[in-house]
Amino acid sequence: MKKTLVLLLIVLSIFTLAGCQDEGEPDDPQDKTAPVITGTENFIYFVGDDVPNWLDGVSASDDIDETVTIVVDDSNVNLDASGVYDLIYTATDKAGNESNITVQVVVQIRNSNIFYVELKNLSGDILLYEAIPYDPENLKPTVELIDDVIELDYTVYDFGTMINGVGGFYPMEYGASYNYYYEIQIDNIPSATGIDHIVYNENTVIQFVETTYMSELDQDVDRLIYEFVDNHLNDYINSQAVDYNVLSALYHLIDKGYVQIDLDDYYTYDELQVTKDDIEDLSISELYKLGIYMSVEGMDLTEYFNHLKKRIASNAYELTTFLRGYHLYDEAKNLNLASILLDGTLLDPDYLGMALLALYRSDELEGFDQYIDDTLAYINSQTTATGVLSWGSANSSTTAMVVLGLVAHGFNPQDEDFLVDGVGLIDMLMLYETDGMFKWLLDDVEADPNFSTPQVFSALVAYKLSRDIYGFPATNIYIFND
Repeated sequence: MKKTLVLLLIVLSIFTLAGCQDEGEPDDPQDKTAPVITGTENFIYFVGDDVPNWLDGVSASDDIDETVTIVVDDSNVNLDASGVYDLIYTATDKAGNESNITVQVVVQIRNSNIFYVELKNLSGDILLYEAIPYDPENLKPTVELIDDVIELDYTVYDFGTMINGVGGFYPMEYGASYNYYYEIQIDNIPSATGIDHIVYNENTVIQFVETTYMSELDQDVDRLIYEFVDNHLNDYINSQAVDYNVLSALYHLIDKGYVQIDLDDYYTYDELQVTKDDIEDLSISELYKLGIYMSVEGMDLTEYFNHLKKRIASNAYELTTFLRGYHLYDEAKNLNLASILLDGTLLDPDYLGMALLALYRSDELEGFDQYIDDTLAYINSQTTATGVLSWGSANSSTTAMVVLGLVAHGFNPQDEDFLVDGVGLIDMLMLYETDGMFKWLLDDVEADPNFSTPQVFSALVAYKLSRDIYGFPATNIYIFND
């Protein structure tokens, strides 16, 4: 009886374990990769035509499963009414990993004496789609016809009409740069003429397509900057603490119209701990940060500068901070101390990045050009295809500091002089990106939020500010009085 009971318990345990294992467990617990959907595209449909085959040409692949089912959600698509609708593809593998792609279905009505206007953003999403009626017996200029239905923001020049905005939408960075603009296309073919000379016909689609002349790298730089501002800014600028690197970079983005942010929504000057401490007790580094906070507020820095002049730098690194503090006070310089840097030892790339920032506006010093040549040669000797070395390891913080120093003297870190195996210093920084933040070492699993991320962000902003101006002029983001 005892043996029978034990056997029964064992059998029940096996069934219990099997039941627990089957319930809610994926087929392969190690499979973490979602399927990849390919072949999707936007649809143009005319009311009354045959219903499209949404899956025509669409497939999904998976790194483990041989076949993956695709589900199409067309519940938001109305094929009887003109408009732009979202169509969603979903692919799920046996482990439960899911991927989604959303395309757009443009529904049109075949009408005589109508053409269409479409607006696409940089990602190819359709932001606006409108029918524009016209009278074939009384043809009007294209701009007037469109403006009657969709508000156009345009400027008339001697050479023609420039479209600034369409229906309240504008290209990225409008008013701050010319990096992005609207290209005019006719039925998906770039127009060879301006808007003034476009001939519209029945059911023609005139498209305003946001585009850019910039490289993929520079687009990625911009994307990361704006994603950081949107997703991480509050972690670095808040009532508890303000990172001076991020604040300095953000100040210039605001000042030049790239972002519209009110810093008062994030912090106030009086909340900062350094403003409550006795200024006499502040170290050179703390005093420098206080000067940055005061500069951003537009405050009088006379008291700050009087206290700074009393300080004595105890080492070469502190001397660079001391000299950078001088830069905050209008045209103040201390060329005697700056000359000490020129006579000093090239310690390491981190120090040289700081020294280049400290030597901003010091090009009249004797020996300056030779120091720059020696510095650049040393930096190049310490640069690998994955970044600038510091104590034997390439890392993002050192690379960012070097970029900040180079840009402060008008050197483009993507120039041929700084390439290693075809990789520039900005390329190198981008290698460390993970979820909009930056690792310290390439082999690190997680981002370094405290040091590497704010330094790389400020370096990318400095690069962008110089890149967006013809000739790549010098940009020192820690200067607020230029």
